Amino acid sequence: MPNLSNTSLRARLILAFFSLVMMMSLSTYLAINFSSSASQEMRLMVEDQTRRALLAQRAAKRVQFATLQLLTLLQTDSREERIPLYQSMDEALRGADAAIRTLSKELSTPEIARFIEIRNIYGERFQATVEEIEFNGLIAARTHFAMNTQPILNQLLAEAEEVSIAQQDAMAEGEAKYQQQSQTLSSMMIVIEIIVVLLGLIFSYLFARGLAALMHDPVRLADQIASGDYTTQIPPARAPELKRLYNAMEHMRSGILGREQQIKRLAFEDRLTGLGSRLHFMQKLEQAVLQPSSCLVLFDVNRFTQINKALGHSLGDSVLVEIAERLQSFSPTDSSLSRLEANRFGILLSPGLSDTAVQLVEQILAGFEQPISLSEQKLQIDLRAAIVRIGVERETPEGLLRSAEVALLRAKHQHANLLEASEVTPPDEEHSLTLLGELKSALSESQFKLLYQPKWCSAKKRITGVEALIRWIHPQRGFISPDLFIPFCEQTGFIRQVTPWVINEAAAAASRWQASGADLVVSINLSTLDLDNPALESHLQQALTRFNLPAEKLCLEVTESALMSDPTAGRACLERLRSMGFKLSIDDYGTGLASLAYVRDLPVQELKIDRSFITDLHREPRNAAIVRSTLQLCQELGISQVAEGVETQEELDWLVEQQCSLIQGYLISKPIDEKTLLTMLESARAH
Repeated sequence: MPNLSNTSLRARLILAFFSLVMMMSLSTYLAINFSSSASQEMRLMVEDQTRRALLAQRAAKRVQFATLQLLTLLQTDSREERIPLYQSMDEALRGADAAIRTLSKELSTPEIARFIEIRNIYGERFQATVEEIEFNGLIAARTHFAMNTQPILNQLLAEAEEVSIAQQDAMAEGEAKYQQQSQTLSSMMIVIEIIVVLLGLIFSYLFARGLAALMHDPVRLADQIASGDYTTQIPPARAPELKRLYNAMEHMRSGILGREQQIKRLAFEDRLTGLGSRLHFMQKLEQAVLQPSSCLVLFDVNRFTQINKALGHSLGDSVLVEIAERLQSFSPTDSSLSRLEANRFGILLSPGLSDTAVQLVEQILAGFEQPISLSEQKLQIDLRAAIVRIGVERETPEGLLRSAEVALLRAKHQHANLLEASEVTPPDEEHSLTLLGELKSALSESQFKLLYQPKWCSAKKRITGVEALIRWIHPQRGFISPDLFIPFCEQTGFIRQVTPWVINEAAAAASRWQASGADLVVSINLSTLDLDNPALESHLQQALTRFNLPAEKLCLEVTESALMSDPTAGRACLERLRSMGFKLSIDDYGTGLASLAYVRDLPVQELKIDRSFITDLHREPRNAAIVRSTLQLCQELGISQVAEGVETQEELDWLVEQQCSLIQGYLISKPIDEKTLLTMLESARAH
């Protein structure tokens, strides 16, 4: 085949189809030509043989006719009547002679030669018989005919039959020859078709191999692009179509490369700050797990929710950008800094910086002592950090990050700016996963129930309120103490699912009591995570609407430690809840760092004195002094007081003497279910 390496694919296809059409046309032409030639030859042969047989038969018939006329002549006495018979005899013999001459010209066979020879003898004897009629009479002529002419006539007719048979044999032989030629032609056509098919297969194979060789480079290039290799050089095109294909592949490669880079930027780069994303940080953390002595540092921006609400999200984003830039400026150059969440950042310190990790983090925190200037405002940014030393224990990246988050949460509760994860007792991961699953089942399968501990009003001498306390009755393990699962719910965030359930149950109970004429205020405990939950207000409003309950029938208790963890955010949340009409209470007062001056500025109506100050206060002068001063200051501020944990009559008498507003403890009642509570109220009214 000629070299077609630079020929276009279209030209190759045209050439291939043209060649196949030409080969098929050639085979068809040969078949038609052979068939036509054989048919023409057979037709001529049949016509010749038929004509010759007819000539022999015509000659014999003419001779027979002349003989019949002669026999008639031998029976005719009148000469006038014999004259027409002579004419008929002459005409018949001339026709026989013409046929014989034609045969003698076309054929030179022994049969024809004998036939002509006998015809001549018959002619002589026929003439002699005629002369006998004219000269010697009919009797002599009849004798001559019987003796001389009749035998030759019979022989002549026999020879004519032989000639006819010979022609028929020749015609049969020609037909056999034609059949043989037809078979030969069929065989030749089969051979030609086989040759054409073989040539077509060979040509197709060569064309396909050439096309496959031509497409080898594009396929290889496409495979490399598909595997992510975008650096392969595109080879020169060997056909016009390949040039267009390579151009399209180059555009495709550029487009894919650009999109992959964009996807990587979106996946591995935080769009707001330009730092690494959480995914990028987790990949780096996976590598750090293999390097002992690396350090994971987690930073959290305190009160960022309030910054967003005060300044708006646009300026809040600008604050995050400023924080990211300041973190980057104070971080070591060989560290990896990423933004993990809205206001949470992570740094991976290399093993060489492990020994000075605490000092480095303290320097970073000190770098935020100077306020951030933004839109002619100065913002004081407060960061909290947690350090996890990698390699102390073999942990997964997720486990390390979870340890850092637990340490960060503990630092928040302890009001510390920096805490190492090694200072925090890590939770049993397997137990935590099991407990979390069981808590979800408990919530969905109604394993939780509420008990209510009464609050006795010293002025009215009756129960005016209750505190809703959640209890867990496990189907296999029975009663599970709240001390075992409430801290876990707060640590894992599951408390945000438990609190809405408590709100609904407590509101439903308050609505039933109000309908029955029992005037009770139900207290509900809120955790730090509840105060940070944007959906808290929505949950409360939905409960009021659903049960047609006034907001003042619910008292929301917030622990002192929850308020002190983020005083500004806590105060803002309480302001919103107070504006909705809820009664607010500070629980466990005295266990934290809050002062009455701070309490004075909060929109609360109730303060609960922790039981640690109530126990034996009638015998402990220090406790009595603290409680007495607290009661007097609250009374002057118009804040009602609740004494928790009252268990003896002496404690009750002392508190009543000091005009404490509400008494709560086992002396009044332990936590009881709703039915028992209603029975207690009815019994009190009866007396």
